[in-house]
Amino acid sequence: MKLKKLKGKPASPGITSGKIVILDEDHLNIEDKNIHPENIDGEIEKLLRAIEITRKELIQIRNNVNKTIGIEKGAIFDTHIMFLQDKILLNRIIDKIKNTRKSADFVFYNEMKRIQNILENSKEEYIKDRALDIKDVKRRVIRNIQGISPRKFLFSNENVILVCYELTPSEAISLNKKNILGFVTELGGQTSHVAILARSLELPCVVGIPDLMKKIKPDDTLIIDGNRGEIIINPSSYVNEKYKKYKTDFEKHKIELEKITNLPCVTLDNKKIELSANIEIPEEVQSAISQGAYGIGLFRTEYIYLTKTDLPSEETQFKEYKTIVEKVAPNPVIIRTLDIGGDKFTRSLFHPKEENPFLGWRSIRICLDNPEIFKTQLRAILRASSFGKVKIMFPMISSFEELKKAKWILKQTATKLEKEKIPFDSNIEIGVMIEVPSAVIIAEHLAAEVDFFSIGTNDLVQYTLAADRGNYRVSHLYKFLQPAIIRMIKSIIETGHKKNIWVGMCGEMAGDPISTLLLLGLDIDELSVSPVALTKIKKILLNSRFSEAKLIAEKCLKLKTARQIENYLKKEMLKRFPDLITNYI
Repeated sequence: MKLKKLKGKPASPGITSGKIVILDEDHLNIEDKNIHPENIDGEIEKLLRAIEITRKELIQIRNNVNKTIGIEKGAIFDTHIMFLQDKILLNRIIDKIKNTRKSADFVFYNEMKRIQNILENSKEEYIKDRALDIKDVKRRVIRNIQGISPRKFLFSNENVILVCYELTPSEAISLNKKNILGFVTELGGQTSHVAILARSLELPCVVGIPDLMKKIKPDDTLIIDGNRGEIIINPSSYVNEKYKKYKTDFEKHKIELEKITNLPCVTLDNKKIELSANIEIPEEVQSAISQGAYGIGLFRTEYIYLTKTDLPSEETQFKEYKTIVEKVAPNPVIIRTLDIGGDKFTRSLFHPKEENPFLGWRSIRICLDNPEIFKTQLRAILRASSFGKVKIMFPMISSFEELKKAKWILKQTATKLEKEKIPFDSNIEIGVMIEVPSAVIIAEHLAAEVDFFSIGTNDLVQYTLAADRGNYRVSHLYKFLQPAIIRMIKSIIETGHKKNIWVGMCGEMAGDPISTLLLLGLDIDELSVSPVALTKIKKILLNSRFSEAKLIAEKCLKLKTARQIENYLKKEMLKRFPDLITNYI
């Protein structure tokens, strides 16, 4: 019988098997109802009452999470609570109820759906994942407007795998974890709060499986492979036995990896690599630290803007940055300034429709054209720098002039803080993301102005190869092992070292185990990766020699195609680290 395997995204590692329970997609009944003028005030009162009930529910959920999982995970629901307290959003909804004479649930649903759609249309997974938080708040408020109780999850005492279209954070928390073996969802990404909660609970989880609900039946049994992001439906006894062995091997290897978590990242011939973590939301900090991250090599700040209806204040941003900086201190946190645009739009900042947004008004260009918005963020970052080790990174720099203008605005901001006698780190390090081909070409000039480079391979590959990674027709061209990309990386590192600055990498390539020996051989100083990849990358670095990695890099530079390079690196990895390649780790 043919093995029925479905592929998704690995969200939480581990292997498990068992019977399933299917949660049907949750539908809300929203009617387009007209409200008589004399009932408008009552409709607004209904909305305000529902928001207050929802706020109290979320506070209770947060407090329960604080006790059972940890305060950091409870902070997920602080974001939901803050959203309910957004006065600009509330006033807009109230005005629409008055002006359109439509029901509170109809207006609230459409306004929240509009925000949700903005996030869902992003190509960046971590931004898409924030849409589920909006959906969670939307459902709760509408149920409370309509007087409907949240859906209940009634399972038998039997241990089961939970299968659903999607699962909101508050629903995931309400489950009886004792009976859950793992999660499988049709929607969602690796940075969704459900994925974060699954990792906290150490439950295998696979998300983003296309057409999952059409392909699975209530009486099916499953194997979840949370390491590779796969599920096997109704496995044979032979396959079951095979995966039992994989599970045993995984558990043994997991114990081995845990032993190296807190070791300094130094190769066998004493080359030190700074191994840090990329994070999108503050709730990921503890996971990064527990997985052995030296620091935070990339904190993306966009979510602070994308989840609000108005521009976030200096104080709001300062509190977010300070929380992270204090948790990581005395180790560094690299905060990337606002990287909005392209496919990431904020509702609080006017953004004209563009024919090609990825080559348009985005990232540092928006900040330089809106210096007051830029200064607000820079003030918040500088203030946070007095609570730990902060470094500032400017994204999407494509010219020398852009960098000089960004530094000038930073200098103005720092000078004003000095006059106000507000403390900050006056020696704060400044860096740029190298993610545009023009920046590679003028790297020598840029290096003279900054303290570090961080290579953003995601955009660098896309712009260099003229291949949109989200376009299925050309996605096969999007390969970071293309010879042109490797030569660019070599050039960036050599230029940085020539100018006595350190060079790191924070793109997807940094967290790819196949690429680790190559990057080590190219003399990279720092790698910043997803928290779940930290121990794998550290194992490779701890058990490798820089001298041997240099020879591997030299060989790669002589090869002519991405496939040749990939095959060669896989062969080298199989010789040195067969468990990382063959054991589903």
